[in-house]
Amino acid sequence: MDQRPKTWHGTAIPFSASLEELKATIDGSTPARWAAFQALQSMPGPDALETLAGYASSSDPHVRRAAIESIGSHPDGSHAEPLVCNALRDPEQFVLRAACNAAATLRLSGAHELLQSLLASSSPATRCAAIAALNTLWRISDYTAILQLFTNDPSDNVRKGAAWALRTHSTSENWRELFIIWRNSEPPRYRIWSCELAAEFGPGEVAPHLETLANDKNGHVRAAAAKALRRIGREC
Repeated sequence: MDQRPKTWHGTAIPFSASLEELKATIDGSTPARWAAFQALQSMPGPDALETLAGYASSSDPHVRRAAIESIGSHPDGSHAEPLVCNALRDPEQFVLRAACNAAATLRLSGAHELLQSLLASSSPATRCAAIAALNTLWRISDYTAILQLFTNDPSDNVRKGAAWALRTHSTSENWRELFIIWRNSEPPRYRIWSCELAAEFGPGEVAPHLETLANDKNGHVRAAAAKALRRIGREC
């Protein structure tokens, strides 16, 4: 059974159209052009991918974004890694974000350095997209930069995205630093994470901190602390 969506923002997606018909629609000016991109990304084979590659260099940034989004979803999209990397240098922020998503979806390791550079973007939304992509393409070298964003970035959304990436990639090498930072942090989720880290990696010396968290104002934090204390062999 075909599970593909039938419409795109209210416009029918022309899955049965030929490649030439899709190109003609995209070259037009009606809203149907965006639905045609959805059909094109579902069309397997090098010809469809080559067509998308051509649109990725369009003078219209909205077309570039649509092309990069479609490359990210195309069955052979990983063959277009240079195009996605080039889009990570685009002057338009919304194209950059589409390229971040495509790089993550296609797991393009060659995009890693460019994604790291976008952590310094002036756009909080682009920094968030870069963090999300690096969360998928994580390297140990990402830890310091992501931690700096968590502790210093003025955007709440950026700090949240950085926190999720740090938690996902917590290890025996970095857990202690995160435990120290999160055990006194808001929201309660971070204090819960500190308890989880202690339970997974912590020696008995963290017990006094867990005992403090076992009396936290938040019930979920108290439960997590009690569980961690049991895990390291201490009774709450």
